[in-house]
Amino acid sequence: MATFTANALQTVAANNDIIYDNAAVPYPYPYGSVMHREDSGLVTLRGNSNRRFSTYRVSYSANVAIPADGTVEPISLAISLNGEALPTSTAIETPTATEAFTHINDTTDILVPNGCCASVSVRNTSTQALSVQNASLTVNKLA
Repeated sequence: MATFTANALQTVAANNDIIYDNAAVPYPYPYGSVMHREDSGLVTLRGNSNRRFSTYRVSYSANVAIPADGTVEPISLAISLNGEALPTSTAIETPTATEAFTHINDTTDILVPNGCCASVSVRNTSTQALSVQNASLTVNKLA
């Protein structure tokens, strides 16, 4: 298991990724299965198992709010695979007011073919910038 965190408050523009500045759980996995560069939103998963695919369970959680100058409307985050948000991993929340933090999370399984790599991140799929705090991204290699 590898966990990446971002505890400080950050503003994440629409269609951009949360930036993770810390690896809370030591990594890398054996043989470089999970790779991350500090102060990046991308985590690379490598397909290297004795099967045709490596299976990873990717989970995220974060406290999110609409900034003071924003508009109260539904906001959302999603796991992004190779730059494309996965609709099945989208968490949607409608805050009661601007600057009212709420907690959202989701999980999805990702298959990576042997010999290939996949980039995952957590993307702001809202139409406006979000305030994000205490964010985490956890990757478990299942097979």
